[in-house]
Amino acid sequence: MKVDQQEEEEEEEEKMIIEETALEENKDICQTLMERYNKSSASQHIHLCASAAAMKTILQEENLPFTPLSYFAATISSINDAIIDYSSSTSQTLPDFDSVSPLASFLSILLPLIPKESLPMNKAADAVDVLVLLMKKQDGNNATLIRSVIKCLGSLVLFCDLKDWSRIKVPFEIILRFSIDKRPKVRKCAQVCIEMVFKLFPGSVVKEASKLFLSLFKSYMPRLIELNDSRSIHDEVLSEPGHLEIFHMLNAVKLIAPYLSKKTSQIILSDLYKLLTCQFSPVTRHIFNILEVFFESSKVEVIVPDADKIIVSLASYVSSGQKNPMDSVMFASRLLKVVMSKLHGREPSVCIRNLPLVFVSIAGLLSFDSVASQAASILKEMINEHMDRSTLSSEHQEHDEEFMTTEESLAIKSTCAVFEKHLCTLNGVPNEQMLAVISLLFLKLVLLCLHYYSLCCDDMENINDTKTTIWSLCHDEVLRVSVPPQSGDLPLQTLYSTNGGDLYAFGFRATSKFAKVTFHNPGVQEDPACGPLIDVVAIKELFPPRPTRGSPKIWIIQTKYTLNAQMALNAAQDLRMLIDLDDGSILPALKTSVVENVYY
Repeated sequence: MKVDQQEEEEEEEEKMIIEETALEENKDICQTLMERYNKSSASQHIHLCASAAAMKTILQEENLPFTPLSYFAATISSINDAIIDYSSSTSQTLPDFDSVSPLASFLSILLPLIPKESLPMNKAADAVDVLVLLMKKQDGNNATLIRSVIKCLGSLVLFCDLKDWSRIKVPFEIILRFSIDKRPKVRKCAQVCIEMVFKLFPGSVVKEASKLFLSLFKSYMPRLIELNDSRSIHDEVLSEPGHLEIFHMLNAVKLIAPYLSKKTSQIILSDLYKLLTCQFSPVTRHIFNILEVFFESSKVEVIVPDADKIIVSLASYVSSGQKNPMDSVMFASRLLKVVMSKLHGREPSVCIRNLPLVFVSIAGLLSFDSVASQAASILKEMINEHMDRSTLSSEHQEHDEEFMTTEESLAIKSTCAVFEKHLCTLNGVPNEQMLAVISLLFLKLVLLCLHYYSLCCDDMENINDTKTTIWSLCHDEVLRVSVPPQSGDLPLQTLYSTNGGDLYAFGFRATSKFAKVTFHNPGVQEDPACGPLIDVVAIKELFPPRPTRGSPKIWIIQTKYTLNAQMALNAAQDLRMLIDLDDGSILPALKTSVVENVYY
């Protein structure tokens, strides 16, 4: 934290110096430095001011203006002279090492003040060559020098011809190498420069730069695989120099991922998802971070080739539940939502066939109190996005049996089966989060799927009793329920219960394996916002009723409903029915010409 804070303070100081100089067109940068640091006792400030003063003396001797461009030429010339002196000496280290480092620092402050049009490309390229040679000659121990030179290279590359890869390859490679350096200041500076230049590279250069980065990434893959397989999360193991380099590499991937070429992105994405297993490892969170960047920034074409396998890997990790850190499990759940959203618009078929798998993995988290709310939020967002007309539409919707065999229909049924299984395995009452998700799913299917719910009856002969909570905003409405060839109108009298809605029952006998239940409002309201609102529909198979002894006969069916529509579970509710029920009706009611209240 101290290193980061110190670095931020230094960067802020440099920005202020640059801003102060830029605001006054003719202000001397040397004068600005003297005014800011004349009372400072820090050695780096003293050396910086001394170097600036030395460059000013050179300009005075040659009668040159005190402009950033003039200072730039004098500074590059002085650095080049120091390199020549080293080449002619027998010493194994740079002579006057202390003088070269502040010169590089001074140069890094100068470059942002130079207008792009005032520095010719060939002069910028010559300066790059000088700094590249300096990096080759230095011993690698002076972090301040390296950081300043990298910063200068990042700025100078932008003055060069960015289409000429042969010219910018070497400085780019140097910056890239130091982007995983063990020294925080050097590493951060290099990463900032890499991101800055990658953003501006043209397409052809992006491909070449991506290849270079991929080569660096591949060189770390053996160690990455070894660390991932070790499963050790002890601090002393993770802090080993070799392991820290791996983490620095993964951080660099995360930073550069949005700018990589399509081919390189696909290769890196493929290598990383293969490392994911059901068990947490030291690199799991880093991989999740990189996947998130790829999902959010890359084109869908990058993700599609391995989309199914990526989803399976993430779903398997989520399904592990409490075996892994729950924060990482929720991270994987959010990634599933993001990648499904990415595929939804462009590759709906991939999205649809993976929908049940994603739902079953995240739905399992509803049983854990610590994350149930987060899991429910993710599931509801996915239901709202994926259970829409575009997802549920099919050319076969008018032909029931064909529609029920489509990929969309099978995915919907599998998704519903996920929650049915969860309800069946519960020992007690479902929690609030699970009920909220199931209610939303059911309403989406009923209200958005062209206003009908397609139901596979599984060869059940008698289907069924439909219990519905309906809200009506008008005083006298009708809701038509059709199960071809049967239909009936439910007269809604807005006799609200204390829970805010009335319950109605409609029974039918299925004539085939598949039944289509259609809800239709045949009336026309003065206010389009008015009309019957269906909150919950419950469908249940009922067996033929058995009559009670005596007269009149009351048809009794022993059954029990569980609803979640602003009403308590398993509570007795008023149930309203059609007038003039048929003798063969399986609904538990008196045969009468009026609507009666029946309790379950």
